[in-house]
Amino acid sequence: KPKLFSNKQTSKQESMFRKLYLRGDMPFKINFNGIHRKILWLIQPEKIDLEYYMPIIFSGLVEIEEPYGFLAEQTSVELIQANREKIHLILKSIIPNLKNALSHANRTISIRGVIVLQRMIKECKGISSSLVPFYKNILPALRRNLKNNYNSKGDIEYSQQKNINISDLSDKTLRLLELDGGKEIVPLILNYVPCYQTLS
Repeated sequence: KPKLFSNKQTSKQESMFRKLYLRGDMPFKINFNGIHRKILWLIQPEKIDLEYYMPIIFSGLVEIEEPYGFLAEQTSVELIQANREKIHLILKSIIPNLKNALSHANRTISIRGVIVLQRMIKECKGISSSLVPFYKNILPALRRNLKNNYNSKGDIEYSQQKNINISDLSDKTLRLLELDGGKEIVPLILNYVPCYQTLS
């Protein structure tokens, strides 16, 4: 019987992201404007050393405590948007932490990982081909998400707040991979996600 996702933090270990943020060693801080939160960059995102900072930021995707989870997700998205042509160069260094988020037992964290992966595919044209060597790391988690579309009180609350269904989100991510990579990508996706319904 598969283990259901949980919204409880499963590890008390702090991520490197949280440690460096608390020390003031990250190139951004959180800015509050009433109830709204946004990222205030201390260095322009397109000028940041991605090879150094992106793996650290991705390590924070597994944080459930706020504001660290928000910070990790939002800074990941904004860096991807600002560095569309560079992300494929650092995939090897960020995939392990992305995998940790995608495959995490906590549903909120898993959703966060899928959101960041989806943003990467949307923003970085042709990245589905660059991701091929890492399909074994990321696609099994999407397959599990497709098969575990169940409800729990915590998951319903989070999904309603974010207007997110983890199964639908994962399916859409696979479709984005196919759209970006073309027909040659389909057999590779099906190798890891046999239940995927292709667009063709």
